[in-house]
Amino acid sequence: PAGGSPRRASDACPSGSGGVARYSPRMADNASPRAPRLIVVPLVLGIIGAIALLIFAELGYQRLESAAQRVAAALELQSSLYETQSLVVDAETGQRGFLLTGREEYLVPYRDALPKIEQTERRLRELARTIGTPELQDSATRLDVMIGKRLAEMEATLALYERRGRDVALELMNTGIGRRTMDEIRAQVALMVKQQHTLWSEGASRWSRDLSVIRIGLQAMTAFTILLLLAVWMLVRRET
Repeated sequence: PAGGSPRRASDACPSGSGGVARYSPRMADNASPRAPRLIVVPLVLGIIGAIALLIFAELGYQRLESAAQRVAAALELQSSLYETQSLVVDAETGQRGFLLTGREEYLVPYRDALPKIEQTERRLRELARTIGTPELQDSATRLDVMIGKRLAEMEATLALYERRGRDVALELMNTGIGRRTMDEIRAQVALMVKQQHTLWSEGASRWSRDLSVIRIGLQAMTAFTILLLLAVWMLVRRET
């Protein structure tokens, strides 16, 4: 009206009409936290996935290390078995050579083999405990008894040689008692080698299986991480 104060353009164009609506700070406050909330969820899932991947990799490493130790112990067990058998044969050969010839130098392999046999037997018992199968531990105990029996027979024959002479000692040796004990030792070594081969095969299979599981797990975790990153990128792109 005439004489009155002029009306503002905003008064002439109220909201809801065809005019331009006024900017409301409350609307900005309600919209701005939405994007961060949408991004936080994938980021949290990504952190959880990374932690799960770390735990999975550590557990897989421990399983692989355990399998590798079992395989190494099985291979060392086989080597120790053959070494022990060879040492007993060396001792037997030296004893027989001395009985047949009476020459002291033939006793050198016998005397040298005795402490080595004790060392290899001790190592066999340790490996049997490390691998931990009851069958193998029982086999190692039986082998100890057989080797002890054979060494006692050789010692008794040498003692008989010193007391009664060469002919009596050879007569005892020709009864075949030592040969039978040695055949038992060879059979027991062959049995333990077979048990060792079974353990080695199981350890190698477990190793291969664990590698496959770890590979698949790492691939799955990697794919999951990539999907989360893509989701974050799409959300950021949509909100900007």
